[in-house]
Formats: sequence, structure tokens, C-alpha cells
Amino acid sequence: MSQAKVLLCTDMDRTIIPNGFQPEPADARKQFSDFCERDEVKLAYVTGRHVSLVKRAIKNYALPVPDFAITDVGTKIYQIGKGSWQQMADWEAEIDKDWNGKTHAQLKHILRPIKELRLQESSKQNT
Repeated sequence: MSQAKVLLCTDMDRTIIPNGFQPEPADARKQFSDFCERDEVKLAYVTGRHVSLVKRAIKNYALPVPDFAITDVGTKIYQIGKGSWQQMADWEAEIDKDWNGKTHAQLKHILRPIKELRLQESSKQNT
């Protein structure tokens, strides 16, 4: 009989990382890590963070390394294995269709009339 699989998808900020006003329970991250170490569990972080900030949070908060990371507000998906973070090119090709071949500069020009929009810092810009 095969063991059931569990896909645990979680945000990071104010979910598994204590960066709000709520105090973190003393053993919360240990319990989370222990659960994620189970063979039947696959872990995915789903976050607006850039991949470098995800990796930094994993290190700084001693979080388990996930099997998948959906980053940059869903624009990048990584499959993680043996210390390697591989971007899923199929996902990028799929969402690229939504931009109808337009470049970053073209999109910036098209959206310029919407005064309420502000670009994120250049380090957060990507395809």
C-alpha cells in the first residue's frame, strides 16, 4: 500500500515567519519543521518575495528547504532538489503569453497613464 502524499503550500510572511505584531509560539517553527520532514509531505512556499529573499528567510529563520517555491507574486516557480533551485521554464512560457510579446519597456509605456501605479525597485523587476 503506497503512502498518501501531502502537499503543504504556505505563505511565509506572518504565517511561518514572525514579522508582525503577533508573538510567535515558542515551538511553532520546530513543529513546522518536524512535520515537513515526514516522507509523505511535500512543501511549497507561495510568496510575493523574490527568490533571494526566500533563500535568506530560510537561512535566517532555520526553515525547512521546500520542494517547490512560487515566488515573485507567482511569476516564477522553482523546483528544489539536492540543493539546486531550478526555474520551471514551462510556467514562464505559459504566463509570457499573457503579455502578447510586449517587452518591459513597452508595458511600462502602456501603463504610464495610470498615475496610481508605481514600479517596484529594479532588483524586483523580472521577465
